[in-house]
Amino acid sequence: MGLQGKHAAPINQEVLGEFYGIVKSYNPEKGFGFIVCDALKHQHDGDVYLHSRHIGDFKVGQEVKFQAYLHNGRLQGRELQDATGMVGPQTGAAPGLDTEQELGVFVGKIKNYNHEKGFGFIVCEALNLQGYQGDVFLHSKNKGTFEAGDEVAFMAVLRQGKLQGKDLQAASAVLGEMGIMAPTMGGMGGSMMGMMGMMSDMDPAAKRARMY
Repeated sequence: MGLQGKHAAPINQEVLGEFYGIVKSYNPEKGFGFIVCDALKHQHDGDVYLHSRHIGDFKVGQEVKFQAYLHNGRLQGRELQDATGMVGPQTGAAPGLDTEQELGVFVGKIKNYNHEKGFGFIVCEALNLQGYQGDVFLHSKNKGTFEAGDEVAFMAVLRQGKLQGKDLQAASAVLGEMGIMAPTMGGMGGSMMGMMGMMSDMDPAAKRARMY
C-alpha cells in the first residue's frame, strides 16, 4: 500500500535563470505557445515553450521577462513579467511588432508607480473619451523625476497595441505655454479637450516641439 507513488517517473527540472524575450505565438485551443529569446537560442535549439498556465494575460507580441528552465530536457518559460521597452528585436519575431504609433500629446495624472517593478500608470480621461480603454502604461525609462500624483503632459503612443506614455513634461508648463488654465484632474473641462484637439492635429515633430 502506498508504494505506487514511489515508482512514478522523476521530474527532471533545471532552472537556467531569468531572460528577456517576446511572446512569438500562442494557441489557446492547444494551450501552449512560444517565446522567442535570442540569448537562449545561442545555448539551446528552438524557441521557449510556454504552457497556458504560465501565459497569464500576456498577448502575442508583448515583451516579457521570464524564468527559463529545462523540463525533462525541454526548454520552457514561466513566471512572466512585463518588460515593455526592455527587449530589443528578436530573431524570428513577427515583423511590425515593435512599431510605435503616436496618438498626440495629452494631459493626465500619474495614478501609481512601482519602483521595484519599474513601471506605473497614468490616468487620462481624454484618451478614454477617444475610445482607448484603461490607463496609460508608464515605463521607468520614461518617468523621469515625476511621482505618483503629479499632473503631466505626455506623448501617448500605441506600442504593440498597448497604450503607453513618454516624453513627460509638467502639465502646468505645457498648458501655460498655450495660454490654457490647467483644470483639476478630477474633471476635464472644454478648454482641456480643446487643447487635446489642437495638439492631436499637429504633425509628430510639431507635437514634440511644443513640449520643449
